[in-house]
Amino acid sequence: MISNNWTNVSVICEGKTELFFVKSVLNPYFNSYRISLCPIDLGGYVSIDKTVKYINRTKPGIVTTLIDYYGFKKSTNKTPEEIMDEIKSKSLREPTIPYLQMYEIEALWFSDVDKIASKMNADCKQKEELRKIIEGFSNPEDINNSPNTAPSKRLEKIFTGYDKPSDGERIAKEIGIYTILDKCPRFRQWTEDIISKVNQLRG
Repeated sequence: MISNNWTNVSVICEGKTELFFVKSVLNPYFNSYRISLCPIDLGGYVSIDKTVKYINRTKPGIVTTLIDYYGFKKSTNKTPEEIMDEIKSKSLREPTIPYLQMYEIEALWFSDVDKIASKMNADCKQKEELRKIIEGFSNPEDINNSPNTAPSKRLEKIFTGYDKPSDGERIAKEIGIYTILDKCPRFRQWTEDIISKVNQLRG
């Protein structure tokens, strides 16, 4: 929906972590492009059909998704591209811009492990563990061995009592959107796709 030169974009979010991230970190960034993100909580367990159902309930206009690939791994063995293609083909909303975060949103926090350490009051051992994780991958979005060693599981192992929504929001705000965009190419491409589609519709 386009109103008074502002464009609303519905964002189907997997859960509270993604919801808080959209509200606190992503929306202020998109506001600079006169885009307002409207997050919708999918409520956890995800599947292609459930995602499409939520998409088709949104108001007419641009709709996108922010869902972890690991969320879908519980219900299908399809690749991210296959999942996104199927979501788009079943969507009744146009345009639909499906997006799956590899491998989960907590990967973005590893854009700056020093900021994680700062917000979590890490000791020397914990700081070293964080650095070893990111040193093993070309970029934060590649952090993955299995669901048991996903980014959030690694954080929970290092920091007892780590809370995904609240700690994740604090960490992401501390890191800032520009560092995340710089370090995470897949995520950056998604934001560029949204902005490009908005500009296209504005003419």
